Amino acid sequence: MQLLTEVKATYRALAVSLAKHWGEFVDCRLRLVRERPFLLRVCGPPSENVRVLDCASGIGCEAICLAESGFSVIANEIDSELAAALRRNAEEAGVRIDLRDVNWLKLSCGFTYESFDVLLVLGNSLCLVRSSAEREKCLREFLSVLAPKGKLIIDQRNFQYILDEREKILRGNFRYSGNFMYCGHIVTGRPIAVSEANVKFGYFHNELGCVGTLGMYPFKKGELRRLLYSVGFSQVQGFPDFGGSSIETCDFVTYVAVK
Repeated sequence: MQLLTEVKATYRALAVSLAKHWGEFVDCRLRLVRERPFLLRVCGPPSENVRVLDCASGIGCEAICLAESGFSVIANEIDSELAAALRRNAEEAGVRIDLRDVNWLKLSCGFTYESFDVLLVLGNSLCLVRSSAEREKCLREFLSVLAPKGKLIIDQRNFQYILDEREKILRGNFRYSGNFMYCGHIVTGRPIAVSEANVKFGYFHNELGCVGTLGMYPFKKGELRRLLYSVGFSQVQGFPDFGGSSIETCDFVTYVAVK
């Protein structure tokens, strides 16, 4: 299995050229304006008895937010640069975070079977896994560590819009509100190459120009929902821009899948 090597290589490219600017791209404060109410609504009343695993923690926006709110949170991040930023952010927030670095393909080896009530896989993270077989394997691993009736909260960009409007987008007309998930104004991202199998984003700093690129698999309309059902989730509900938009015009779709 090549997932760990491939994802670490992808994250290494990010770490070398983007990690020091990632917070400027995310802007946790603005992200959480809309994301926090959604997460609290989906996760239910905050309690240390609600066990949350943030599978792709990045710099820690959601993990720190949910820990501050009163949930029992474990953060998982395989990139050392991003993990270091998470630790700094948690320290500044005065929050203790249990931080791990477990390969998604071996999640059931790193964590106890059916031990979490909520799993987060946010920030378009599953799209960085390039093999369809490994994307499916990852979802099965997520399912295995979820307790019965547990929830997987997973998102993706509106790739169907990007595929449908690729020519217009590559000419510079990329529709993105900047209000969901990636909200920064100092560093912004936009597609710079688009195909059915790969969308490459460039990340541009207001003063420094391009500070890095990332390639990702573009889920087609309804594809991720169908995949979630196929691996064994019993209910899947989609929320375009946390429920405030349509599937056609949204920036992101967040799925809540129940075991």
